[in-house]
Amino acid sequence: MYPVPASTSGRSLPPRISDWPVAQQYAERLRGTVVACGPGFRLATWPDVPITRITALANWLDSPRYIAAHLTAAWVWGACYSPGEPIILTRGGRISRTRERPGAKYIIGRIATEDITVLAGYSVSSQIRTAYDLIRGAHPFGVRERVAVRLLAFARGSELRARARKCSPSEAHRIRARLETVYGAAVLSEQRSTA
Repeated sequence: MYPVPASTSGRSLPPRISDWPVAQQYAERLRGTVVACGPGFRLATWPDVPITRITALANWLDSPRYIAAHLTAAWVWGACYSPGEPIILTRGGRISRTRERPGAKYIIGRIATEDITVLAGYSVSSQIRTAYDLIRGAHPFGVRERVAVRLLAFARGSELRARARKCSPSEAHRIRARLETVYGAAVLSEQRSTA
């Protein structure tokens, strides 16, 4: 019915529903062909997995310098139910504000190449980087963020704690307190014994 782009690996990629005319997107939603997927849509026949979720963000990730980050990245990885409003993207380098789209918050900054994962041609912060961004950010740290950190850093808590030990002194208290809420008091005693 609609063309599905082929990836360079030979596997098919989810179609960019955001490229369809808006009237067609909503008509197909009424027919049940497409379903809501965060702020966008996906074909109902595609599973709700990271590659499909990031493709639903294609309208906002139209530059290779835009990287899904924070809760938006956690949603792409399946660690939370919603990408949040607005969606959060990191904007590396200088990009004209005219390319920014409504419904997104653009944070200017850089992410190391090893902390970026490319899915379907779009960039998202890696799972461990996303967990670290959530524990060190100045935003509120509620149940949704704690659960996301646990899921993103599952079996990689020591790697997350190692990143936290390298943080700036101004962030250290907040990060230790958040790690304690996620992993319990054992984390603090372990950090003090290794320091």
